[in-house]
Amino acid sequence: IRPRRVVLRIDAANAASEAVARSYAFELTDEPPVRRVSRGREAVLRTWRLRS
Repeated sequence: IRPRRVVLRIDAANAASEAVARSYAFELTDEPPVRRVSRGREAVLRTWRLRS
């Protein structure tokens, strides 16, 4: 079974995780960032998709 879409939501401040995503063939989408509050701090999550 092959998924139709694989996405990652990575905190914009987490350069290391973004580098890992790039190395595994993910690309940043043009979707607006998702804002979440976790442990008292706001996280800005950017959406990445697996390149086809």
